Amino acid sequence: MERERLALLAGGGIAAPAAGAIYWAALSVLGLYASPTTWCLVAFVTTGLLFPLALLLQRPTRSNIMVKESPVANAGTVGFVNVAVGWAITIPAFHTNPQLVPLTLGIGMSLHFVSIGWSYGSRVLMFHPLVRALVLVVLWYVLPAHRFTAMPLAVALIYLVTIALLLKELSSFRQRAIPSQPPGADSLRSR
Repeated sequence: MERERLALLAGGGIAAPAAGAIYWAALSVLGLYASPTTWCLVAFVTTGLLFPLALLLQRPTRSNIMVKESPVANAGTVGFVNVAVGWAITIPAFHTNPQLVPLTLGIGMSLHFVSIGWSYGSRVLMFHPLVRALVLVVLWYVLPAHRFTAMPLAVALIYLVTIALLLKELSSFRQRAIPSQPPGADSLRSR
């Protein structure tokens, strides 16, 4: 229950997937106009904007990605090691074949959600990287001429679905957190 409590305190951390949806939607639009090399360089540099954007989105999304009042709160931070390791694939991919970058970056930047999902007790967040990887691999093969537009758009849409499912999951966490009353408890109070 501690993990679900953290998820509720954090509001599911909705600000982070919202920032991801914006970032990947912008990369999809960029893919319409930029060369693959330019797209990759812009994608690399702007990843540094994701965390500040998530911080800015906390208030409008009613979430808090900086909760510290839980013994499992640091699991999400540890998960970012996975993202860092993903760059060990993405950077050589860029130098070998930039067409691989939407695939490696799209998958690599999702790997922290396993740890965050575990820390929140969230199946939605734990499955997010699996769905993303599957969809991106399929798109990489099926739409080779649209890798810099379709793949980022797919990631943005997956984020939006993740947010919707996460809100539903949080609602069920809230219901479990409210202690249930025995039958007839309301009639006892009125006496």
